[in-house]
Amino acid sequence: LELRQQIRLLVEFLRENVPGYENISSIGSGCTTGVRESRRVVGDYMIDADELALGCRFQDVIVHKALFIVDIHNPKGAGQAEEKIQSCKPYDLPYRCFLPKGVEGLMVAGRCISGTHRAHASYRVMSICMAMGEAVGIAATMSAHRACTPRELDVTALQEVMNGLGIELFD
Repeated sequence: LELRQQIRLLVEFLRENVPGYENISSIGSGCTTGVRESRRVVGDYMIDADELALGCRFQDVIVHKALFIVDIHNPKGAGQAEEKIQSCKPYDLPYRCFLPKGVEGLMVAGRCISGTHRAHASYRVMSICMAMGEAVGIAATMSAHRACTPRELDVTALQEVMNGLGIELFD
């Protein structure tokens, strides 16, 4: 309810203060509130924000040149939780982040991959999550066809298939 009230206030502000917005109106909004962060798995590898800031590359890359700032909203109100927003260089996400430690036959994608709280604040955005989903979907299909678990899958073979589909993984 509070978010819907904020939409109304924003529309009024734009209508009254921004030239060209005099006739603006809101015709709808999402039916649920989006959740920024929830549970994450601990995987065979946990990526951290320092690696994202440096633009780290990994031999077992399945998402290449991901890029978004480390964007942590202030849980106590408006603005950011940190004084300075950390920028990143285009970074890789390694296959190991998608494999839950000690669990066979399972992969994860999206905001629940194995990464720190701060790293999550970068890789949780839709464009990166879509790349993760595509990569994990291809890996799952290959694992099923080869009758192996995702952890047993040859990552080089996965990368070759992805490259064949036009997905750039290496510079």
